[in-house]
Amino acid sequence: MCGRYIDPNLRGTEFELSEIKIDPFPRRFNIKPTQEVYVLWESELTCARWGLIPTWHKGTLKDWRAATINARIEEAASKPSFRGAWRYGRCLIPAGGYYEWTGDRSPKQPHFFSSAGNEESLWFAGLMSVWNELRTCAIMTRAANDSNRPVVTACLVFA
Repeated sequence: MCGRYIDPNLRGTEFELSEIKIDPFPRRFNIKPTQEVYVLWESELTCARWGLIPTWHKGTLKDWRAATINARIEEAASKPSFRGAWRYGRCLIPAGGYYEWTGDRSPKQPHFFSSAGNEESLWFAGLMSVWNELRTCAIMTRAANDSNRPVVTACLVFA
């Protein structure tokens, strides 16, 4: 399951950074959970915190301890943490590629996955929730396919 990925190269696309309403950040090659990421939601490119917090959470940001950076497509519609976002917060998350690791705890071997075609960006299916005016998101995953099964047991869902 995705735990790190790189920012997309949106220059020269319909989402040219000079034309959007958000402040662009420098391209990052190691995006970690809880960092701000680009999200295409309701036909607008915006930013969200990676790690979904459901709208019903009553505590503080630090109180939310659930691992909600990824949501399995087979379970997301029925899990309480993702149920509302499944119905009302589907989004797309652009990426330049993502990392998966194999091996024991230390040292792990990273494997980089990127587009097999001419496109520079991948588009992950995602879920978004607005909690206390903070946009948060999760990346959808599914069982691995033949091309990446030797490395991972779950892979990302692409739009």
